[in-house]
Amino acid sequence: MVKKTSVYPGDVDFIPLYYPYGSAGEAHKRLHVNTKSQGIKLKGGNKGMSDEELLHGYKKAYQQEDLNGIKGDLRTPNADNIIAIDVTPGEAIEELIKWGNRHK
Repeated sequence: MVKKTSVYPGDVDFIPLYYPYGSAGEAHKRLHVNTKSQGIKLKGGNKGMSDEELLHGYKKAYQQEDLNGIKGDLRTPNADNIIAIDVTPGEAIEELIKWGNRHK
């Protein structure tokens, strides 16, 4: 999910990421296909996008119907901070935005 931007400054180890259940590799691929379809680059940054455009793109990507059925947790990589449990990618991005707004 979203890494270091001006919306989510600070240590990337502190930023929650989405961890799908089950066949995480397949879910991961589907998430990447959808983010790419929204013009979001997975490597090299998204210098031509504002934070608002980037977040809008993630929301649009993760709320597509082809991701229905994917569930997982939104948490920090070390699992010290669990933000949301058993959520869809669309729910996870909404929770991440709320979390980010509380940690600006």
